[in-house]
Amino acid sequence: MKKHLLFLSSVFILFSSAAQNAAERSAVGTESAMSPGPSQTHKVAQFKNKAQGTACDTLNWPISSGWTGVNYYITATPQFSSGWVNGVNTYADREKAQYFDASSSPYSLLHGFFLQVGKAYSSNPNKIVTFRVYDGTSGTPGATLATRTLTMGQIMADVQNNYYTEIVFTTPVTLPASRRFFISVDVTGLTWATAPKDTFNIVSNSDPQTTPSATWEKQSDNNWYNYASASSWQLNISLYIFPYLTNTANVVSFTQTPNQSTQVCTGSPITFNASASTASQVLWNFTGGTPATSNTFIQATTWNSAGTYNVKLYTIGSGCPIYDSLASTVTIIPSPTLVPTAAPSNICPSQTSSISVTGANSYVWSPASSLSSSTGSTVIASPTVTTVYTVTGTGSNGCTASALVPITYTPAPVASVTSGSTNICVGQTVNFNATGSQNVTSYSWVFQGGTPSTSTVASPTIAYNTAGTFTVRLYASNSCGTDSSYTATVTAGCVGLDENSLNNSISTIYNSAEGHLELAITNPAMKGVYRIELVNDLGQAVYTGKIEVLNGHASTGIDLGPVSSGIYFVRISGHDVNFTRKFMKH
Repeated sequence: MKKHLLFLSSVFILFSSAAQNAAERSAVGTESAMSPGPSQTHKVAQFKNKAQGTACDTLNWPISSGWTGVNYYITATPQFSSGWVNGVNTYADREKAQYFDASSSPYSLLHGFFLQVGKAYSSNPNKIVTFRVYDGTSGTPGATLATRTLTMGQIMADVQNNYYTEIVFTTPVTLPASRRFFISVDVTGLTWATAPKDTFNIVSNSDPQTTPSATWEKQSDNNWYNYASASSWQLNISLYIFPYLTNTANVVSFTQTPNQSTQVCTGSPITFNASASTASQVLWNFTGGTPATSNTFIQATTWNSAGTYNVKLYTIGSGCPIYDSLASTVTIIPSPTLVPTAAPSNICPSQTSSISVTGANSYVWSPASSLSSSTGSTVIASPTVTTVYTVTGTGSNGCTASALVPITYTPAPVASVTSGSTNICVGQTVNFNATGSQNVTSYSWVFQGGTPSTSTVASPTIAYNTAGTFTVRLYASNSCGTDSSYTATVTAGCVGLDENSLNNSISTIYNSAEGHLELAITNPAMKGVYRIELVNDLGQAVYTGKIEVLNGHASTGIDLGPVSSGIYFVRISGHDVNFTRKFMKH
């Protein structure tokens, strides 16, 4: 089966496989191979890093600067009509293999390899390409050590994206003691003899860049031949196949809780744990989940829509930083969708709210202390403070969901007012302050005889320009009612007589030793009987009496023994006199 590099005429292409194997091989031509593109992050960049690892060995990588990547084709007319040297061709070659001698390497586990496929096409993407590892102790392919397969669809996608194709062994391959082995590509699942033809070719370096040749082929007679032999292509080359070795077995493994066979309700977490993987880095891909991706070894993920979803774990091994992956699925069933309503959602003292919910088969409510029942689709709420109720519903499939129902409680308003002195002279002002009121949203004041006569602010200041005693009332309100309990009186006096004259002619002295207020009047303009009133700072009268002024003179004493210490006002009124003076009892 000597294979000379001669041209074949197109008529010989139709020969049977047996006849072709007996024929002479045609001459070969080369087509430049594309350089791997920058998009190959997961298949090239990581592979480049392997050469730098202290626990990993990559054979033939980095690619020697003396190598030139090409696609060898069989020259015939028309061009490419006889197929490819390192792949599918008119000779029905069965396998293409690369020999590796790792006897000087300290590593004995083959985790996988990369290869660069330069040409790949099939009208049936489900066709299979088989990859094998052979014992190479004898220098020729011996016993089979491992087998993996890929579809043409997977390989075609790699070629289209200018990727290397990666083969990873689930269980690392233990190399023979010699550490000599072959990696082959079996293309017997593809066809060149009949249309539509399949295209497949492995990139190699150029002849004679590897001498002696490290490339072998199993021809249609099921015998192995070195490429440099007279029975083969007489080429001294190496295929672009790059294995990686280590002594640390790469393990990709994860658990999911609940497990894959368990249906999980929407919104319920599933915990994925890749701690058992011997990886330096992990990347999770949770289709439809939240989060959609993660790089932590342990990740809890939820799905909010029912369905079956894929989960995939990618790892970079710790011994040899290679990529590996493991897949799983999750089945999500729907949780109930609760629709609660409250009527009303805002209540006042002594009021209740009726809360109803739909969407599930049974319900549990909390907190139950202010509810008519802790179960059922309708409950009566009577809180005394604003409360957020939680209802948990269970559907017919056992899934649960919860919803929140806030009930706003508004307490009754409570008016509280402080003010300045309410015994003033005409033209003076009084400040009223209701900011200490509780649960009040609006204020409505009515000031008899005051200016202004009404106000809606919390702290109004009112002027009294007419003498007399006037009523003040506050209406403090919120959405639940009005507190009108606050009333007060304002006395405006100091008219009819000159104020300075009254101040100078009326003496009020508090005798603390005897507990008396000594009152003396010396004013010739005053005559007759006048009313005396003693009030506290709240405007409450603690003493009332009379004093008669004769010939402009009068005096009296007021016993303050029963009166507590504090600020007081003494008022003298009558006959156009309205006089007020403040004093303090110690």
